[in-house]
Amino acid sequence: MVYKLSKMPKHKDSKKSIMMATAVILAKYGLEDFSVDQVVKITGFSKGTIYNRFRDRENLLLSTAAYIHEENFVILKRALNNIAANREKLIFIFWYLDRIYKEMPELYRAFYALSSGGSDKLRAKLLLMQSHSYLQVVEEVLYCGIKNRNFRAIRPCDVRKVASSMLYSNDMSLINGDGGSYYLRILDIFRV
Repeated sequence: MVYKLSKMPKHKDSKKSIMMATAVILAKYGLEDFSVDQVVKITGFSKGTIYNRFRDRENLLLSTAAYIHEENFVILKRALNNIAANREKLIFIFWYLDRIYKEMPELYRAFYALSSGGSDKLRAKLLLMQSHSYLQVVEEVLYCGIKNRNFRAIRPCDVRKVASSMLYSNDMSLINGDGGSYYLRILDIFRV
């Protein structure tokens, strides 16, 4: 759900309301123009309440990025449970990542603002968090495919390389805007 920069509905969970407001502000203004005062204005919570829930500005930003990522990852995992074939699961993962990027650009702008600004420590945590979880789910699908003898051309010792190549090529195709077909080439190479 996309919220406008006016008063947001208060949730019983003030931490969630604060993170949602932070994501909206980051998406609209970027990290450079982000301020906790904007979060106060949108949520109606005092600065004291915000800093009671989050240690500091960096903790608020990192928690918001984790929240954005976790929300999308839960949806992805739930959808994968409804797909039987491993090749279709892989195709769905990359279709989903592309869909989020295109249909919810404010989330990616917020995540990008966080991962491209801030401290090196914050950037490293964000990139590691995002890449590790998607890498893990692609690896799970590949291992399952090997076990079920769907992916005969992939050796178990190469799963991490194949999964990393697929994710990296998908990221590059999103950045270049060329239709996101690189991961399909990797599927074909490995006869997945």
